[in-house]
Amino acid sequence: MKRLSVLMLLLLGGAQAKTEIKLWHYLLADPSPAMLNKFATEFNKSQDEYVIKPEYAGGYKEMGQKIIAGVRANNTPPAILIDNAFFVRLMQSGQLKDLDKLAQGLPDALVSDIYPVAWNVGKNKDGRFGLPWAASSMLIFFNGAAFKAKNVALPDTWPEFYAAAQKLTSRGTSGVSFITESWIFASMVYSQGGDLVKDNKPNLTDPVVQESLQQLVNLKNKKALIPRSTSEIQNAVIDFLRTKTFMVVAPSSAFPLAFKNPNYLNLQVSAYPLPGSTIAGEGQFAVMKSASDAQAKGVMEFWKFLMKPDNLKEWATESYYVPVRKSVAKQVTSDPILAAAVKSFERSQNLPAFPQLDDWRLDLEIAIEKALKGNVPVEQALKEAQQNALK
Repeated sequence: MKRLSVLMLLLLGGAQAKTEIKLWHYLLADPSPAMLNKFATEFNKSQDEYVIKPEYAGGYKEMGQKIIAGVRANNTPPAILIDNAFFVRLMQSGQLKDLDKLAQGLPDALVSDIYPVAWNVGKNKDGRFGLPWAASSMLIFFNGAAFKAKNVALPDTWPEFYAAAQKLTSRGTSGVSFITESWIFASMVYSQGGDLVKDNKPNLTDPVVQESLQQLVNLKNKKALIPRSTSEIQNAVIDFLRTKTFMVVAPSSAFPLAFKNPNYLNLQVSAYPLPGSTIAGEGQFAVMKSASDAQAKGVMEFWKFLMKPDNLKEWATESYYVPVRKSVAKQVTSDPILAAAVKSFERSQNLPAFPQLDDWRLDLEIAIEKALKGNVPVEQALKEAQQNALK
């Protein structure tokens, strides 16, 4: 009886020794959150040291607000999957745990296989604070039947995009739905050589920024564009699927939610228009500074599990996020959506690693909406945004 009690205590002690790691994330629409939960379950069963517990913490903005509140109350989860802009803000403000020593033990075969645009965003001069996973790129989705019927070529440049939108417009339809989200617009600006930051200050009145927004306003005034706010993303998709519009700009990860319909057979895609590079969209795994060393190690082990080629390929083919490993990206390009997403991602760049940019994005979105939905002149709307960002 005594031996049995000792054995039970040992077993209970072993069970209690597992390190639990709550992981906040922003993944809302399936299959992405379901897949993260699936991978966590598989990882938890594959070893006896760590238990990853994913938990949805709201969208980008809501999750950011919860993290700020948690930092103030000293009540943050040990791990997060967060978008790049807010990640940079946390990294630069010293709220994250340095993973550099753990990363030094990663095999060269893995590190050299990760796209630099994904790997480099996770570090600064003080160390490594992020691990890339949920990468996506901006695409243009087309109604192929409409383009064929009107003999319009798929656009490869912005002038061709503007021209196609007008050619596709008729009495009851508009050429394009445009979502007034900062990342979508920033990608448009950077692909044309513009910059939202100059000398560590907001650069929202940059000539390329003004010209990009003015071109969108011109399309709207010609009834060739329907502007949709960030709260109306589903409306933009409905416009497209009901052939009220024939083009929509969206990230590759939107495909399963919005466009993966077996009855909608005319969908075509292309990478973001030339001439320059677009903005990479990514989610970084990070560890809050308050987490234990064991929890940090557990996050690293979970990330390594996710980086296994089979797991990363499954993640990409189901979620339509871009594989951050080059070797895996080559394996998914038979899918035309992922092929375009990889092409766009390979010529992408990161937003400047400037923490205030996360705040300026809201000022920019307000300016875009004022110009496209409130009939405020472009120069005035952007000037107001610049002034507010400087405060």
